[in-house]
Amino acid sequence: MRRLGTTSHRALWSLTEKLGVDAVAERLVQHGWIILFGHGICASAFEMVEDDPRHIPVSVFRDQMKYLIARGYTFVTLTEGLSRLQSGEALGKIATLTFDDGFRNVIEFAYPVMVELDLRGCFYPVVDYVGSENLLWTDMIDVVCWYNKGCESLPIEFPDSTHCYSLVDEKAIYHSIKAIKRDFRSISESERIQLFKQMEQLFSKVPHTFIPRDFCLASWDELRSLNPAILEIGSHTISHPNLERVGRVDALRHELVQSKKILERELGHSISHFCYPAGSYNMGVMDEVESAGYRSAVTIKYGTNGHGVSSFELKRLALPSTLAQFKARISGVEGGLMRIRDLFSLKWV
Repeated sequence: MRRLGTTSHRALWSLTEKLGVDAVAERLVQHGWIILFGHGICASAFEMVEDDPRHIPVSVFRDQMKYLIARGYTFVTLTEGLSRLQSGEALGKIATLTFDDGFRNVIEFAYPVMVELDLRGCFYPVVDYVGSENLLWTDMIDVVCWYNKGCESLPIEFPDSTHCYSLVDEKAIYHSIKAIKRDFRSISESERIQLFKQMEQLFSKVPHTFIPRDFCLASWDELRSLNPAILEIGSHTISHPNLERVGRVDALRHELVQSKKILERELGHSISHFCYPAGSYNMGVMDEVESAGYRSAVTIKYGTNGHGVSSFELKRLALPSTLAQFKARISGVEGGLMRIRDLFSLKWV
């Protein structure tokens, strides 16, 4: 199910908030265990991301969490939520935070709010990037595109042909960033690594001062500083590949097994939870995740979790960039509108 955009629909969410639709819907809809997910929590608005709020301001994050608490939600760790799910206990009014990729700003800005408000969650770092000055390959694309703003055509060689991406203005940049990531994810992981050298060469020309601080990843010491009773650590693989396109089973197992072993060695405790990079998985990947010794895996499938859901296909709701959309998402209003839109093939203005 496609989510409604965060920028072009702000007026809609403001309207539903003013009309009190969210409050009414929340009383009518039965909700399961809510697992929220974000990537980064930053000090202020983050200009490199639109309609994909990977780094939202801490002030917005705080207001969203206070809203949930005011609505009677209790936060539980992923381990506790999983225990309730598997034992058949009640799942209403419980929530868990999750953060993908391992950005340092989660520890700097989100974790203190979690301590203050008694929140609980799970943090999924990409093992090869912990303590590294390198950027995730997806973030490298953002930086290269923004640095080359005004460029009429950015050519990149792919197996089928040369793909050209326009960077003439902000709208074109947002579109091209999504297209480049989609195109790289459509090929095998071995091809992506080889062809991505073109992007790495472009990135090498970007001044260090241009790279956003919010793209920095956490160190091992910073991960060790976290209280696992508040923010658990899970695995997000060794290198953040598209797991459906890794190809060889031994390569897939390396990503799953070695990331778990390294995290356990460095942190000194067991690692039970996994997060599929970019939500990419299939039944074969699920089986390998379970065989690797994990107890759960989270997806990017939209929704909440009721009894009967697989522990290795846990649904999540993304943290949006506004409080109004967050209310619509939590209450079920957003999901209801999406179902109506998809049912009648409507196009929202």
